Amino acid sequence: MESDLGPVCEALFERIEATEKDEARLNVFRQTIQVLQLVMAAIDLKKQHLRVHALVAWPVMVSPKYVDLVASNQGEALVILAYYGALVHSCRDIWVFQDGGQFLIESVTQFLGPPWREWLEWPWKALT
Repeated sequence: MESDLGPVCEALFERIEATEKDEARLNVFRQTIQVLQLVMAAIDLKKQHLRVHALVAWPVMVSPKYVDLVASNQGEALVILAYYGALVHSCRDIWVFQDGGQFLIESVTQFLGPPWREWLEWPWKALT
C-alpha cells in the first residue's frame, strides 16, 4: 500500500483490496482514499480555514468514476462516503456542516444494513 496513507485510510483500503476483484474499480477506490487522507491531514492541522477548504474540496477532487460508483450504490463507495461523513462531523462546530456528517453516516448505515456494520465502525466511533 502507498506509504502516504495513515492508519485509518490504509486499513480501509486494505479491506477494500481484499474484496474488490475489478482492478479499475480498485484504482478508483485507491485514488478516492488518497484524497480522503489529504482531507484528514488538513483537518488534523486544526486551522479552521484549512478544515473548511479541505472538506468542501473533497467532493470536487474525487473522480467522476467514484461518483458513479456512489450513484450505483456500490457498498465500498458508500463506506468511503461514510468516512468522509466522519470528517464532516469532526467539523460540526462550523455552521455550514452542523449535523451533516452524522446524517451521512446514519444514511449510509441504514442503506447498507447489518452486513456492512464492521466496515462502518470507524465512522460510528467518530460520532461518540
